[in-house]
Amino acid sequence: MYIHVTYNKLRQRYVIKKLHLEHNHPHGPAEYGLYSTTRRPVGELREQIEVLVEHGANPMMVTQYAANQGKQMRPRDVYNIKQKLLFRG
Repeated sequence: MYIHVTYNKLRQRYVIKKLHLEHNHPHGPAEYGLYSTTRRPVGELREQIEVLVEHGANPMMVTQYAANQGKQMRPRDVYNIKQKLLFRG
C-alpha cells in the first residue's frame, strides 16, 4: 500500500502520481493479536501476573501462564509490567 504525491509548482497544488491500495503484507485477526494493546492483560489476570512478577517469576513462565488463561503475551510485555511496578513503588 503506497501513495506517491508530488507538489506541482505551476498549479500550486499537491498531485497524486501513483496510488496502490493493496496491502503488501498479511492482515487479519492473527496479525491484530500481535499489537501490544491486544496483548495487554486486564482485570484479574493482570493482578495475578503482577503478583507473579513481584515474586520474581521467570518472564517465560509468566507468558506460558497467560497463554493457559487465553491471553497471548511476550516476555517483553512481562518486563514492561515489571518496570511499571518498580516505578509505582
